[in-house]
Amino acid sequence: SVVDGVVDMNAHKSRSVLQMVGIILGVGSVVATFGLIDGGRRQGQKFWEETGGIKKMFIRELDAREMKQNAVEKKSKGLTYDDALALKAQATTLELVEPTMERTEVVKAPGFEKQLEVAGSTPTYEPMYDFHPAEGRFLTAEDLARSAKVVVLGSTRREQMFGGRPAIGQVISIGEDRYTVVGVMKRKEFYWNSANRNALEWMNELTFVPVTSVITRMVGDRQNQKVAYINVQVRDVKDMERATEEVKTILRRAHGGVEDFQVFNRAAFMQQMDEQGRIYDITFL
Repeated sequence: SVVDGVVDMNAHKSRSVLQMVGIILGVGSVVATFGLIDGGRRQGQKFWEETGGIKKMFIRELDAREMKQNAVEKKSKGLTYDDALALKAQATTLELVEPTMERTEVVKAPGFEKQLEVAGSTPTYEPMYDFHPAEGRFLTAEDLARSAKVVVLGSTRREQMFGGRPAIGQVISIGEDRYTVVGVMKRKEFYWNSANRNALEWMNELTFVPVTSVITRMVGDRQNQKVAYINVQVRDVKDMERATEEVKTILRRAHGGVEDFQVFNRAAFMQQMDEQGRIYDITFL
């Protein structure tokens, strides 16, 4: 059989070469595809590690267009700062709760004036996103208690406002009040590949003030203040499913039985991606 095969190959050299090229290209394409898929998964994991890891859950309010509202649902106030306080007080599976309010204000510094989105945050934002100051400090519990007029800048915002000048201790105007710069955050960077822009540049463009300062100084109404979203972090990734149900239960109770919010579970999403990847691998093979 071997001799016959060699004779046949010699008799049909062009066909043999083409068959060999086809085998090489076929195997090469399989290896390349698996490599790209695995590289994408690893990059996805790195991206999540840069923004707090897989123990995080993201909670957002459902848009009215995403749900059919009855009379009870229309009474719900949506996702509020009080919801975050309820999660912090009642949830047993969570170790961090971070509500974020967003408000557009005119921000002024010497030689700088622009309408920017200001993030009302708490000290928990720092460990939640693994996002730490390069200069000065982040927001503190005392800042929240006093509704302090302090501001922390992302690295890009700091450069835009002050260039090469020192930023810590400088005073800028946000809306009708003046805020003292107490910190500048480390630059965050993540690139999916060399051709892409920094996927975390939005973090470098943030302007942080205490969430209580937004409520009392910019809005002036403590009751039922809506937040843009709430991030929570579980104590143990093994408890993710139980934590998801606990979060939903607490929020439904606070919203009068209405589930007008959505909880995104990072661990579950990662597991789903792995399962889909394995199905694809088997199918492809």
